[in-house]
Amino acid sequence: MTQSQVQDFVWLHAAADEIYKIKLRASFVSTSGSPSSSIDDFYVLVQLKEFPSRYDAALRCLLNSDTLCLHIYDPAVRAPVDRERPAKWPARVVHGSTIMNALVHQGIADENAVFNSSDERHLILAVRRPKEIECRPNFNIMVVGDEGRKDYLVSFNFLADSKPCQRKVEAVLQFHPHANPTPRGQGGLQLFGARSTESPTSSNIKLKMRLHRDLLRGYGFFETLRENAKTQPPMQLAQGRSLPAVNLLPASQHIVDALMEDVLPRDRKRFCTYLSRAPLGFGLITGDPGFGKTTVLSVATLGMSIALGPIYACAATDVAADSFAEHLDRISEKFTSRLNEAKALGESPARRILIVRGYDIDDEVAAFHKLLENPRIGDKAAPPYNFALKPKWKLHLSLAFWLLVALRSPAVRPFHCDDPVGIQSLQSYLHNQSSLKRLRNVATGVIGYQEYKNGHTVDADRIRFMFRHILRCTNILCTNISLSCQTPYDRWKSLAKGIAVDEANNVGRPDLYSVWGNTLLPCLLCGDDKQLEPRVVSFGQKDEKGHSVNRLEDDGKLSALLFFKGNRWPVFRLRTQLRMATGLFGLCYEVAKDMPNFRYGPDCDISLDRHACGRELEAFLQKRFPELAPPLDGMLSEAFINCTRSKFYFSPVTGSGWNPAQSRRALHFVRDLVTQTKITPANVFIITPYEANVDFIEGERQKLYYSAISSMAPAATVDDFQGRQGNIIILVTAATETSETSEPGYISDIHYLCVMLSRHISGLVIFGDHSIPQACDISDIRKDVAETDKNPMKSMLSILMRKKRVATLPAA
Repeated sequence: MTQSQVQDFVWLHAAADEIYKIKLRASFVSTSGSPSSSIDDFYVLVQLKEFPSRYDAALRCLLNSDTLCLHIYDPAVRAPVDRERPAKWPARVVHGSTIMNALVHQGIADENAVFNSSDERHLILAVRRPKEIECRPNFNIMVVGDEGRKDYLVSFNFLADSKPCQRKVEAVLQFHPHANPTPRGQGGLQLFGARSTESPTSSNIKLKMRLHRDLLRGYGFFETLRENAKTQPPMQLAQGRSLPAVNLLPASQHIVDALMEDVLPRDRKRFCTYLSRAPLGFGLITGDPGFGKTTVLSVATLGMSIALGPIYACAATDVAADSFAEHLDRISEKFTSRLNEAKALGESPARRILIVRGYDIDDEVAAFHKLLENPRIGDKAAPPYNFALKPKWKLHLSLAFWLLVALRSPAVRPFHCDDPVGIQSLQSYLHNQSSLKRLRNVATGVIGYQEYKNGHTVDADRIRFMFRHILRCTNILCTNISLSCQTPYDRWKSLAKGIAVDEANNVGRPDLYSVWGNTLLPCLLCGDDKQLEPRVVSFGQKDEKGHSVNRLEDDGKLSALLFFKGNRWPVFRLRTQLRMATGLFGLCYEVAKDMPNFRYGPDCDISLDRHACGRELEAFLQKRFPELAPPLDGMLSEAFINCTRSKFYFSPVTGSGWNPAQSRRALHFVRDLVTQTKITPANVFIITPYEANVDFIEGERQKLYYSAISSMAPAATVDDFQGRQGNIIILVTAATETSETSEPGYISDIHYLCVMLSRHISGLVIFGDHSIPQACDISDIRKDVAETDKNPMKSMLSILMRKKRVATLPAA
């Protein structure tokens, strides 16, 4: 298992070192058409004609890492010192779809020239002049169009970080038979009970470590239990031979009943049974998209926090972690309200469970000061990191959020009487500290931020101290997995009494072990193994001799969820569709195959107000495309819009592509949809498999013609939309039948297709380009052909053709 991680990193790290030694010719383009002396942002066109093809695959993987620094050399400089000392500017990849508008606007090239250049070996980067002196911000740049324009030499410096690989390897090595126990389960002692007197090397800890190793090996527990039985008194012999079970629910039945209100009535009894007798305290929760997995996991996690103590909640990505934290907070609020409604007059009210969504601590401090300065900016207070990285910080439930709640700032929701005890104690502390009066005044708007800055201010260390106070009182901490091993969250993790992992289908086993430790903490995994798998950057890559660069790539692709399911561990499976309108899950169900039977829940009734936009969409489709068959009574259905003769532009350098015709057709459709119906732009979301296509769509949306949909959420890739939902999803596949043969990419991946076909609530419209049989042939398409077709995209199309839900647009 360690080798699957090491080989994945070493191949890329070695390639990055060799790529850095290669100097390539490049020219600079202004992003706005202004003279180079007055701007800081540039596009860089790097020629790859001389780039060795043996590094193509590695370069494609490295370009997705967001760690690129471009070293720029001026070949005209004669001084040896200056010639060898490059400018070091942060850079990020952009696509031909992005730079097209800049080139056309400046008259450097026309649109067709940009499209036709997609087949050439070149790379387009965006760079920004840095402020750090050591990066040479004053390096003279001359752009295309300047008098005396010239080419430069550049090299790619990928800042490969070995820490993630090291973390995963060390996580696996902690299960060596002679490894020390990880310090787990001693947490929240000042809030949740007396300190354990159990020695770290006690027989009970050793037994837990052996059982944990047995669990991960999947060979069974017989030998460990037999040896343990020998040490038991005669009266407890049978108990020593049985697998220990843990109750993950609170002892009080009325608390359990209040928790279970957020679970479907038909699932409550078996869910309580599953959690109350979890073997080894380990459980799996699974279900298909829209079945309420995160809700059920949140209920279980809240129960664990009450029964056991502080719980570390995590997910593979920041988007999934955000969603998990929001579910936990929302359910905690409703749960607390139910408890208080049932209390008699005069009884002490219940308090909400404190859920914190943790981010980088320096980002929290920077965002906090930004929100003091401008309380209305919300998530835009996120620090920009650098030019190459997108900010990941969100305001809701962050440490900055809770401190602002305690300060009664208008930047967040008002302080509530049911707020967690820890926040109420922090509020009292802030109120009683005279040295914090100016901080309280600027937070509440009594004084302006500039007046605050001109006087005594609270330094960053004091702010971090308050954040640590919040963490000490936190019941459930939610972060992405990598952040769980960084300060200050690694300390909190060592104090946790259990963990919960959402989207575990996207979590590799070493990642799980880095959170879990080796002392068999109670643990719940939740996910759907039909959706995205763990990422292995070297997957499918070959060396010059045709051998795989990672001989254990399949092992790296195996998720924690699928591994334990494959070992036949007891699984709690959800079988009711709760999100999508009736009829809208059928396509994903048929394409993915192997899914168990399901039923639609009460919220799927299309007559409900929550599906009003779906009914509007269907009426619009029927009017625009009369050839579409109406859905069955009481149902809604997906639609495929066939954009004939569209062209897919693919860059072999970046591994991304875009389709202008499909993207424009989709934008025209959305514009007409929101202007001719009651559907608002906020109800519509565009997703597409390729980053380049996202950039093209966002560039097109800047045009005046699309001003009606300017308030719509930005288009997103499938990866970025994983864990999110939208009322109406517009899926732009970008691919064509020809491109699928040469570059099958995401469309042929059943895991990606399942995500793409399951993000909607009330409507899904798919834009693509595929050959359609003549009308007389459609009746001959048999259901079994669609079910056995090896190409998921063709299978999807066959199903929609059988339903007569395909409309064809003439070539543009």
